[in-house]
Amino acid sequence: MQVRRNQTIIKDLGANATCHGFIGIPIYTSVEQGNWGDHLSQKSCQFAQAVNDARWQNDSSYKDYFYLRDDMRQAYKVAFDLNQTQTDDMTFNDAYKYSDSIFSQRFELDIPQKVNWTEAQIAMINTTQIWGLLEGYTP
Repeated sequence: MQVRRNQTIIKDLGANATCHGFIGIPIYTSVEQGNWGDHLSQKSCQFAQAVNDARWQNDSSYKDYFYLRDDMRQAYKVAFDLNQTQTDDMTFNDAYKYSDSIFSQRFELDIPQKVNWTEAQIAMINTTQIWGLLEGYTP
């Protein structure tokens, strides 16, 4: 497949481009036809819903990726005016939500940031997004 102006797109997106081409990991689903009211909902697939319910807020599901939360903890504290307890007690799910907000603010809304994000931090934000969204659904 050919993408027009791909080099321009790559240059323009820079650190805002989602890592690994967005879906570099296969996702397996089994869609229940009678439940197909929302194409993006985990409830559209009974297996995805079961995995999501069991793993989404279970921090141990993401133990291999805790470094993403830990390395970004202080930057999230500044970006979201977190108190010390919120910072110390941050779960991976919390870090995922912060990374999602930052990604949206920068990419979709272009909202001014409290933190001058480095390329390395943006890569960690993008990687947090990938594992927060996909870890539960990968073999």
